[in-house]
Amino acid sequence: VVNQDLVRRDVTQAINSSITHLFLKIEPYYYSDGTSKDLLILKGVVRTQYKGKRYNIPIEIWLEKDHPLKAPLVYVKPTSDMFISPASRDVNPDGLVVLPYLNSWHHPGSDLISLFHEMSKAFGVASPVYSNSSSNYVSLSNSSISSSTTKASVSLKNAPLPTIHSNFHH
Repeated sequence: VVNQDLVRRDVTQAINSSITHLFLKIEPYYYSDGTSKDLLILKGVVRTQYKGKRYNIPIEIWLEKDHPLKAPLVYVKPTSDMFISPASRDVNPDGLVVLPYLNSWHHPGSDLISLFHEMSKAFGVASPVYSNSSSNYVSLSNSSISSSTTKASVSLKNAPLPTIHSNFHH
């Protein structure tokens, strides 16, 4: 991670956000050209209001080594009983989030908290996921979020970010 202090601040705010339930990991990200890199990833949900009801949309936020100077890679990750809505203008069929906020990402004016608010607002207009079994848009219960979310939030406050192995390069 090039900008460790900036990343730590952005990730800490993201984990502590009231409209998300997220935990931090390091996992390999596979690019379309077949290469992969170990990246920081925030996994969890972003809350939204859709047609008067609260929904938790499952997401993954991948942070490249030059975050926050470069926009994160953001995906909606449907659970096994969910599908990406073919009518979604904000999410590609593969789950890639394509909000204007990401296209105009520019540090220091852009951050994860603002991204989550943009996602929540956009997903409240048109839900990016639905359940095929009931033809209704679906919600994940908060119980589906593991207790590791709270642990990650607490442990990140005073801990250094996970060390990226030497194979983390651009």
